[in-house]
Formats: sequence, C-alpha cells, structure tokens
Amino acid sequence: MRPSWVYTAIFVLTIKFHISHSLFLIQRTKCFIGEIIQGNIKISGRSPPKKGKALTHDQVTFRSRKGELLSIPQEMRYNSKDWLHILRTIPSSTVLKSIKEPILISMCWSIGVYVAQWKFNVPAFSPKPVTFCGSVLSLLLVFRTNAAYTRFWEGRQIWGKIVNDSRSISRTIMIFKNELGSSGKKVADLVCVFPIVLQEHLKGVHHPHKAEMFLEAEDIKTIARAANKPLYVTNKMAYILKSIDYSNSWGPRERIAVLKLVENLSAHISGCERLVQTPVPLEYVRQTSRFLAIWILILPFVLKEIGITVIPVMGIIAWALFGIQEIGLLIEDPFRTQLKLDIFVDTIHADVFQMMGSTTIPTFYESNPFFANFPQQEVDPKP
Repeated sequence: MRPSWVYTAIFVLTIKFHISHSLFLIQRTKCFIGEIIQGNIKISGRSPPKKGKALTHDQVTFRSRKGELLSIPQEMRYNSKDWLHILRTIPSSTVLKSIKEPILISMCWSIGVYVAQWKFNVPAFSPKPVTFCGSVLSLLLVFRTNAAYTRFWEGRQIWGKIVNDSRSISRTIMIFKNELGSSGKKVADLVCVFPIVLQEHLKGVHHPHKAEMFLEAEDIKTIARAANKPLYVTNKMAYILKSIDYSNSWGPRERIAVLKLVENLSAHISGCERLVQTPVPLEYVRQTSRFLAIWILILPFVLKEIGITVIPVMGIIAWALFGIQEIGLLIEDPFRTQLKLDIFVDTIHADVFQMMGSTTIPTFYESNPFFANFPQQEVDPKP
C-alpha cells in the first residue's frame, strides 16, 4: 500500500499542471484576440474584400488567382470556421423568421402545461408513444426534405442544360458566321434574350432594360404581347434559321442540328414550368404539418421531470423540427429564391459576347464581375 504522501504529491502535481495549462491557454487567447483586433487574423478564413466592394457573407463571389478574377462564380461555402458566424446570425435567419409563430406558440403552451402540472399535479404522460411517433415524424420530415431537394437539383440541372445549349448554338453561329450573315447575329441576340424572358416567365419579375439591349423596337412590342415569351423567342430563332439559304458549308444537316438545340431550349421551358406548376402534393404536406404540430403539443406532458426548463427545451425542439419543414418549403420552388438565375443569365451573355467576337460590352455590364476579364480585342477561336 502506497503512503499518503504519494497521493498528496500526485494531487499537487496534477493541480499545478492544470493551472499552468490554463494560464498558457489564457495567454494564447489574449494574443489571438489581439491579432484579430489588429486585423492580422480573419476568423472566417477568407481574404477581406477590396475597398469599395464589400460583400455580405452569403453573396455570390468570384474565385481569384494571383489577383485575377476567374470566370466561374460561386456562392460562399460554409466550413467549420464559420460556426461563430452561424451562431451570431441566428436572430436574422430567414428560416427562424418564417417559423417564429409556431415556436412562440409551443413555448407558451409549455408554460401552460408546466403551470398545470405544478399547481394541479397533472400526471406526466408515458414517453413510449411519443418516442415511437417521433421516429415516424423524423421519417416524414426526411422524405419531405429529400423530395424538395430533388426538385431544387432538377431546377439546377435544367438551367445547366440551358447554358450548354446556348453555348452550342452560339458556337455554331460563330463557326458559320460568314454563311449566316446578319441572320446569325439576330439568332445570337435571341439566345441572350431567352434566359431573360424565361426568368421573367418563372419568377414574374420584369427586366425590360436587359432584353431591350438585344432587340429591335418591333421585336420588343411583339414579345411584350406574347403570352409565353420564352416560347415565342425559340419560335423566332427557328423561323430565322429556316429562312437562311443553303450554301456550300451551310446545308440541311447543319440546319437540323441547330434546330435540335433550339428544340432543346423549348423543352427546358416545359421542365421549368413543371416544377413551378406542380408542387409537392398538398395532402402530404398537410399531414406532415399536422402530425408535427400535435406531437409538439403533446411533448411537454412527457417532460415533466425537467421542470421549468421545459420552456426553452420546447423552443429549441420546435425551432429544429419546424425549421426542417420550412427548409423543404423554401427549396420546393427553386426558381423563387434559392437558384440565382441572374448568374445563369450573365454567364450566357458573357459566353455569347465572346463567341461572337465582341470587343465591347453594353454599359449595363461594365461593373459586372463576369466581364472583368473580357477580352479587349477579338479572340481567334481557331486552335
């Protein structure tokens, strides 16, 4: 058996080690905070924006290499270093603002249940049914969110195909520029108009100043009268391509190939309309919402043993579950807020301008980062 002084020495050494380690951590924390204040360390891990071009955390930015902007835009991506920002922005969360009513109701209901259990000795419910129903509810929320994300990703794929087909049409026009003449320029302008009017068709937001840059006065009036503007634009493209006379290089095979690309654009209109016009079945959404509401109202009767802390606990549980449900509602229609359609429109315009050999850009795009590296002279497409 060891003498008592051995245990005393071990205890003293352990305390001394913890005190030394704590003092070291405090000193390191002070140095770290000082570096942050001086600006030598950035918590987010990202380079600060240039003067006059401050960016919000969720704004779309461009990657850079050695000070040169790259042509592919991307949204800010969250990583483990963003945890402080995520916690700090909880009060301004879009999801929280949308679900604040059910959160407040669940907390007020918890107060009533707590008072009833404390004053009238209302018995607590068995946790087994609530636990079983909680598992079923989790599956419903997961299926709901997965269905919404599938729709979001389908919308992204459709617009990716629109970008691809627009590039292919512009490439064909560039290759047969001499054979197509002024008609090729008109088709290229309509390729730029198509994503603008499709965005208006899906979101109901009108951008006349953008479309008018590529259209003549008569075409502007005609498109304004069209019930389905993107469909009218594709029909106009097909009509112009059909009216171009054959030549040694431009024949039926080339015309059919380009018309097939125009047909693809027309098919993408139907794909977008399907997502807008066909939501997730209402019965499924209502059943999930009702099930969640009833489960939240019953849960305080099970948590009697935690006392008054049931109020904040219920607020957190309601925030988590109703938040998951709200995320599904937000991404169900990807064209409303989630997909930045302006990014796709600007991408198509930048590619068409460059393929058509434009050395100048419209005044509207002079401050747009998409055109920061735009060539000042015509680029020869030949390898």
